[in-house]
Formats: sequence, C-alpha cells, structure tokens
Amino acid sequence: MRGALHARYWVIPPFSNKRKDFAKVWAFDLENSVISIGFTELPNVSHLSEKQLRQLIERRLRQQSTYTKNYFFRSLWNFYHSIKRGDVIVACEGRKKILAIGRVRHSGYYEYNKNPDAQGEAGPYSNHLGVRWRLFNKSFDDLKFSRLAIDQISEEDFQKLTRGRGASRKADPEAVSIEAQIVDSPQHKQLDYKYRSKAAIRKAEKVEERLLIDFRKWLRRQERTLEAAKFGSLRCDGYERKRRMLIEAKSSVSREHIRMAVGQLLDYGFQIRKNLGKSHMAILLPRKPDPSSVAWLPILNISLIWRENGAFFDNANGKMCGHMQTRHRLGP
Repeated sequence: MRGALHARYWVIPPFSNKRKDFAKVWAFDLENSVISIGFTELPNVSHLSEKQLRQLIERRLRQQSTYTKNYFFRSLWNFYHSIKRGDVIVACEGRKKILAIGRVRHSGYYEYNKNPDAQGEAGPYSNHLGVRWRLFNKSFDDLKFSRLAIDQISEEDFQKLTRGRGASRKADPEAVSIEAQIVDSPQHKQLDYKYRSKAAIRKAEKVEERLLIDFRKWLRRQERTLEAAKFGSLRCDGYERKRRMLIEAKSSVSREHIRMAVGQLLDYGFQIRKNLGKSHMAILLPRKPDPSSVAWLPILNISLIWRENGAFFDNANGKMCGHMQTRHRLGP
C-alpha cells in the first residue's frame, strides 16, 4: 500500500453532471464507497497487459481518431495500473465543484452493472475503485477541472483546491468532516442520514424495518425472540433476553452508518449493564460489508450480522444467527 506521504492525487467525476441520473449515481457511490468510470465500448480490461490493451482498443475503436484511442488507453491504464491503494481521489461535479475527497482502499476492479443507474451509451459503468469518502463540498467561480475521466494533479494543486476547508491549512482526506445531518424518518421514528450538498440532499434508503422483520422470523424458527428494547429515553432495535444479545440495524454498509451503530450500541450497552448484565453486541446489515471498514470492530467486542441470499450470517461462528444459517433460507 502506498503510504500517505507518497500518495498520488487524481480527479475523477462520478458521472456526467449533465445526465439526470447524476444524483442517483453519486448517492450509490457514497453509500457503497466506490467510484466508477465508463468506457463501455470495451469489455473487462483489468487483466490486460499494456500491449494487449492497445491492441484491443485498436480493434474495437478502429473508426475512432488516434486521440480518442490514446485517451481510452491512458484513462484505463491509469485506472487499473497507476492508481494504487492510499492514493487520493477528488470527486468533482462538472468543472467547478468538489463533491468529496476519498482515500483509495481497493484498487481498480471490474464488476458488470454494479450500479444500475450508471449507464453509458454502450452499457453500464463496470470499472470501479473502492474509496473511503469524506464529503467536501466546495464550489468555484472559474473552471478548475478538465473534461477528462481521470486527471492526475500535483499535491500542490490538491492543497490549493481544498484550502479553506477542514481543520488545518493542509487538507487531509482522512480528516475531512462529513457534512451529514441526523433526521427523523417519516416512515417510523428512527434515525438515519441525509447527505447534504449545495445542490441537493440525498437521503439514504431506509431498510431497517424489513431487515429486522426478516431477522426476527429467522430467530423465531429457532424458538428465539428478538424484542425492541427501551432504556430510559433510548430505544434499541433488538434485544434477546435469553442470550443478552443487543442488536442495532442499519440500512447501509457504509462506514458512516457502521460508526453510528457502534456509538448507539456502546451507549445502550452501558445503560443496561447495571440491570441486565454485559451484552453481546452486533450490527445487523443488509449485506456483508467491506472488511476494511469493519476490521476495528472486534477490538470493541462488536459482531456483525448480515443478510445474504435470503439467509443470515455472522462473524461470530454462528453465535448470533444460530445453527440455521447453514441449513435454511428465509421464505418470501
């Protein structure tokens, strides 16, 4: 992994800001800690050598100009071979606005149609980077960014672009604060995030209620009961008295949602410890998260439960989900 002192800096727009689906694509990127590029005229090129990539582009784009062919090559080669873990990505909207800054946590990989809303003229955006995002909304009066899909900039240029935000003169992508707001959900009185930008507010999709219903059904088949528990003014999503299992559900596997769940669990666990004893804490998620975003949880004795293909799994050797996790699937 390239260290922070040797990081490179790259500007990548998540989608065309002139497309009506831009907000949906960017909301997906935030929630799933990714950024993607198109070049949909080509198949998976992640495994190709420099020579093979040039030959493929020459065959597929034989009617295009030399400039276009070189542009395709430079962009895809940089994406898969030059951008490394630890590098810094500036996500821009158009040529005058920064949306977020992120640190690359997963180098380039190909996954077809990962984001259904990110569609190019010849197919879906399927080239992805794993990026830990920090919202960093900043607009400029004049043009700051090129029209390129990927543009490398110097550290000096990065500091000029980000000056005036954060706690110090030098912008640290790990320390940029998330501009998030906790709001009441209109569906039921829980807390969720709104990601706020100058142009729009995108509210993360809420799936906790369905997730909890399905998990309760899963436990009920094992003659176990998960209750909603209230501790003074606090209300946690689920508590199993017999096993002293304390559950907090989240609608997203994003780092921000996981951090919120950790804080809530630690608070709940502290409040009930005197009367009910020490609890076994777990976060209930709609799918398995990226290992890099949850590697710190075992230190806090917090487990994970996630849904996968209609079943529930955990990282505690089945202690949270029970024996059914390898034998049964949830029904409709």
